[in-house]
Amino acid sequence: MKKNILKILLFISFFVFSINFVSAGKYYTEKQIDIIYTNFISKLDLKYTKQKELAFLESLENKIEYIQKNKKLSPNLTMVINRLSFLNKNKINKIKKILTNNIYKTKFENKIIVDNSLYTKFDDIYKVNLTNQKNIEKSIVEKMLNNKNNFIVASYIKKLMSYNKKFFYLNEKNEYVIDWWIKKINFTSYYKLNSWNYDQFKNKSWIVIYSKNLWYGFVENYNIENKIPYSLWNTVLKWFFSDNKKFLLWNDWYYYSYNFNSFSSINDNYWFYLSTLKTLWFNKNTLLYIDKNNKFNFVLNYKKNKLINKDFLNDIWNKWLFLNILSDDYRYLNKNYLVDLINIKHLTKKITKGLNDKEKIKVIYWWILKNIDYTSWYTLTDYRIFSWLETYKNKNWVCSGYVKLMTYMLLFSWINNVEDIWWYVIDAPDFPNIWHAWLRIGDRYYDPTFDDPIWLSKTKNIEEYKYFGLPRDLFYANRYDYKDIPDNIKNASLDTRKHIIFNNLYKLAPKYINSWYLLLKPFIFRIKHWIWPKYKLTINDFKKYLNYYVVDDYKFYNKKWELKRITNISYYPVNDENIEKDIDNIFNYNLNWLYLFKWKLWNGNYEYRLTNNLTIK
Repeated sequence: MKKNILKILLFISFFVFSINFVSAGKYYTEKQIDIIYTNFISKLDLKYTKQKELAFLESLENKIEYIQKNKKLSPNLTMVINRLSFLNKNKINKIKKILTNNIYKTKFENKIIVDNSLYTKFDDIYKVNLTNQKNIEKSIVEKMLNNKNNFIVASYIKKLMSYNKKFFYLNEKNEYVIDWWIKKINFTSYYKLNSWNYDQFKNKSWIVIYSKNLWYGFVENYNIENKIPYSLWNTVLKWFFSDNKKFLLWNDWYYYSYNFNSFSSINDNYWFYLSTLKTLWFNKNTLLYIDKNNKFNFVLNYKKNKLINKDFLNDIWNKWLFLNILSDDYRYLNKNYLVDLINIKHLTKKITKGLNDKEKIKVIYWWILKNIDYTSWYTLTDYRIFSWLETYKNKNWVCSGYVKLMTYMLLFSWINNVEDIWWYVIDAPDFPNIWHAWLRIGDRYYDPTFDDPIWLSKTKNIEEYKYFGLPRDLFYANRYDYKDIPDNIKNASLDTRKHIIFNNLYKLAPKYINSWYLLLKPFIFRIKHWIWPKYKLTINDFKKYLNYYVVDDYKFYNKKWELKRITNISYYPVNDENIEKDIDNIFNYNLNWLYLFKWKLWNGNYEYRLTNNLTIK
């Protein structure tokens, strides 16, 4: 081990001393230095203890300080050395803090430490379940004490007790309670007592026991063992909470996920004794977890996945969400995934610099829509489509990739009250076979996929977003958790489901009549013009509300009977079936500058054209 450390130290020393010679022609950025140093530290963390790593980094810092004082470097190499020193000093201080607080001082050698800074779910579940468990343990002890207090001791046993004999009232498991602790007496033989033989034991220095199975007895050779409650999990086993049969924890200064398929339930609501566990398949690597029903389970066979260095998440508050996404995508993570995360982090910091939270959300949402394209060319068996990493690298995939990537960017920009949600949209053509993903930020909801439809060739502007920052009632007019979907909707046709959603939004429109929500514009339009919700709007209806003209050879007469000529136009051909849909989806019901032309074609026929992009002379 010492030889390996020496070799690395010599290599780094050579690198640092000769950087101005070997790299003088290359320009480094802070981002590149951060990536190089992070990868270097990751390898170091894997090989050495914190004490050895600290000694190594302090030696490296001495070399860096020597260069800063004695070497003449170019401006860029000066920046490189200064940045390297900054990162190295931060790492040294963190390790010193760890060692000072004795984080690794534990009673059991292989204990894994739970990071209670994992925000939201972990902290909340931990507190609630720990309180519940303590109440369960208290009730168990109280029951045993009541049984003891209600027990009537035989008179001849009382005589024996007067000779300073210890007396224990045992349950059927040979357990008793003292000072609110449950203990167990282990013994292999005993002398049975009764009213005619008890006096021959009065001078014996043994103990008296009682149980329903043993009656009264004297015990000579015995030992007493503490029963360790679940609420003191950290003294023996690793106690974790399961989220879809997945653990998230850290040890050796790295975060891990633990996946498993099988487990064994524990029937004891308090806990086993260590002596009992040792006779089973239990070993030092066994995991203990509590499920959603507050039941404890043993997990022996599991897969341990190393996720990320804990230092990387120092400025991430919602660590639980960050690690959940990373764990979900573990199968797709290549050796350089940390570089991708660093790139995403730097990108996020760059585009959100100096912005408040609302502005950060807008600019991140816009970046996602501009740089990621939704693809319909996929198969559900190719699980890469759900990965943030694949979405970032390929600049496309599906809804979950959008949501995961956006979540990471939000967390990197310190937007912490975030939740990624995977439910069902009932007006999707493939409902209920395929679910959908979106985001909650605070009390508002966001769906970047719905604002980035496949057919749209351009990125929307902020004022064109329909699914950005919606209140829950509007956003969930068409969304359900599967268990909450009414049976009549599960089996309904697509047209029926669309009609249900239409009615939901129509009922909500009066509540938001003066709002800016584009999602409600078709319904507010109907309410303001006294149009019945079931009435189907056609071209003849919209002639009353739009700039409508008949065009022949690019010419038409305006309302003042002035002859006008169209010199340039981009348009959408419409008919009775699609005109309202296009006005909604393409123009967001902005009718002010929208023209409807009855256009005469070269063969004498007419077609209707909808546009807001034209030049008139």
